[in-house]
Amino acid sequence: MSRDESLAEIAAAREVIDGCDEQIIAAVAKRMKAARSIGAVKKNIGIGVRDETREDDLKARRRGLCVRFGAPQDLVEGLYAIILERSRKIQRELDESDDNG
Repeated sequence: MSRDESLAEIAAAREVIDGCDEQIIAAVAKRMKAARSIGAVKKNIGIGVRDETREDDLKARRRGLCVRFGAPQDLVEGLYAIILERSRKIQRELDESDDNG
């Protein structure tokens, strides 16, 4: 493979990465919006932010998806730890908004 062909291959792979990044960011934004909506409903019916059964179910589902897609489980779990913590934070802030306002 020539240098120019190699550089073209790199450019094509980077386009794939850029597309993936856009999808990831759009999905995170969509997920945070859904978490906010769930938080509002939880607040209205008086249930807590944390749902350990749901979180356990999500963890099991993610493990299956990692196997299915060949994704590194440790990376996915690390990302979801951050995502879940942010989701909880959004929901806690909804709970606190009435306390402060």
